[in-house]
Amino acid sequence: MAAPTEPPELRVLRGRGLVFAPGSARALRERHHVTGHAPSGRGHAPCPRGSRAGSLPALLLPEELRLLREGGGVRVMSRSRAPQVWGGAVMGLYGAAMVPYGAVMGAMGQLWCPMGQLWVLWGSYGVLWSSYGALWGSYGALWGSPTLTPPPLAAPPPLEPSAPPPPPERSCPSPTPCPTHEHRYQVYKDLWGRGLYLTHGGKFGGDFLVYPGPPSLFHASSLVTCLSPGSRLALGSLVTFARLGTHVRKTLVLSSPGPPGGGPVYTSVQWRADLG
Repeated sequence: MAAPTEPPELRVLRGRGLVFAPGSARALRERHHVTGHAPSGRGHAPCPRGSRAGSLPALLLPEELRLLREGGGVRVMSRSRAPQVWGGAVMGLYGAAMVPYGAVMGAMGQLWCPMGQLWVLWGSYGVLWSSYGALWGSYGALWGSPTLTPPPLAAPPPLEPSAPPPPPERSCPSPTPCPTHEHRYQVYKDLWGRGLYLTHGGKFGGDFLVYPGPPSLFHASSLVTCLSPGSRLALGSLVTFARLGTHVRKTLVLSSPGPPGGGPVYTSVQWRADLG
């Protein structure tokens, strides 16, 4: 386990931040309020409620990785050297085992070398006669084929005005507009700066789950959904999200970009069944 004064260590594999050491995961939770989630993508925190040790490795959200890189205080490793060391050891053992096999194959090659040269000579002789026959076959086909006049080419049909191309499909078919990465990061950074804990909110259909304290001790109080700049949310989708938040006992928070130079704008939505 890493000492409390040592910076937590992160591994970046194919652009994804991972935490392998238990001491680094604990330091991220206690110092940086960053928990991550399981690599399976289910969105739960690596430290379940009521336990001290969580499942590792912990996968960081893109916003968490960017925040840690910009804020500093962590040690980011491009990749682990352990697979390279183990791979080199395995390849060394494999090379040592292949030495006797190479000696046997060398002896067999020396034994079959005269016969192989003889077969190569016969193969070259066959290739020569095959080329000679192909040449005479082409000569006979040239003299034996009659002269044919190709039929006249028909005029191409007149071009019709083409229909306008269909509009491009949206990359996000869900009712919630796809948020931009920059807006997601600004929302995460703003809420994180207020002392809140954020985890992945995909299992509830949102972007982030907001906790008033460590996820191992508190339940999520809000579900944040980020809206892209200039996007619109259908009324049916709004009602669906509000009812979902009420069913799971979480407040639905819609986040939209604020004015230039300002932070995100938050709108809290709650379902009132008595008003329906």
